[in-house]
Amino acid sequence: MTIIEDYCSAVRSSITNDGHPPLEASGLKLQENLTLIEQSLERMEKKSALPPPLVNLKHLLAKGLSATASLFSPVRVAYGWVDKASDILNNKIGLDAAGVKQSYQHLLTEMSQQKHKADTLNTAIDNFIKTTHSYWSGLFHCYEIEDFPRTNNDLEHAFGMLRHHQRRCTGRKVAPSSLVIRGSVKKSLCHRY
Repeated sequence: MTIIEDYCSAVRSSITNDGHPPLEASGLKLQENLTLIEQSLERMEKKSALPPPLVNLKHLLAKGLSATASLFSPVRVAYGWVDKASDILNNKIGLDAAGVKQSYQHLLTEMSQQKHKADTLNTAIDNFIKTTHSYWSGLFHCYEIEDFPRTNNDLEHAFGMLRHHQRRCTGRKVAPSSLVIRGSVKKSLCHRY
């Protein structure tokens, strides 16, 4: 009975795993996990006869995976491009702003030319490209200036740290109003020293 419970537990775990959005597709993870479970059941069946509940589980998994197989191809293609975009913008190889811009432009060109591979997600790809172009002028400043925050969260964190240190140094409960008026100057001075 424990083998049956283990397989049921594995299926339940796969179904409830929701990934880490937005860059980890929980549906793709679900398909991968259920395919692995199905393959495990097939290997087990070759060694000895499966108990009836596991035979039913194997048939359910096979039926579900075959019915949805065509839906996952476009999602895989689209998420492949999203992963490439993330890798380019994370810039772990240390390109300068022009290099990041050029790499990202190559990706957008690839997406535009090969969007037919994304099948049902063509409109989402068009929307991604259109939105990227609308932000293009301000997208690469963070690669031109050292220690410039890349995201709004990073920028909020930087200003939050400045406010925290201002309150600590002055003993006030709130940051002084001069921080708002001349905040950008104080912020740049804090990063320099």
